[in-house]
Amino acid sequence: MVRDNERIQASGAEFYFTDAITDGATQFINDHKKGTPNKPFFCYVAYTAPHRPLQIPGNEMAKYRQRYAKGRDLLRVERYARMRQMGLLASSWSLPARDQSIPAWGSLEAEQQENLVERMSVYASQVERMDAGIGNTH
Repeated sequence: MVRDNERIQASGAEFYFTDAITDGATQFINDHKKGTPNKPFFCYVAYTAPHRPLQIPGNEMAKYRQRYAKGRDLLRVERYARMRQMGLLASSWSLPARDQSIPAWGSLEAEQQENLVERMSVYASQVERMDAGIGNTH
């Protein structure tokens, strides 16, 4: 982690890189508004979330576990139905067959399912945390 060619040291158990990126971008925008409010600026915010390592502080992903425990096959059908109901998909568009290289949820052992539930829950939490930073609502 580097800013202006200076290494940034992560400090404390509460440090979360996604939040540090948000805080840095927010500071940049606030400094610009104070110093040169009439000049345009460009702010590119390059989050590393939701890439590896998949991690989120605390137990923020707990609220997603129940949703993902249904399994990806059922979630896929539910999401398709919701998009149809919202009018996002033409009525002539059917749900494509599941990619055969991805095993059916029901064919996985309980340990494999739990591992995937955990990973999907963390991923969703990272996206939510990143979205909050983009909206500066965290």
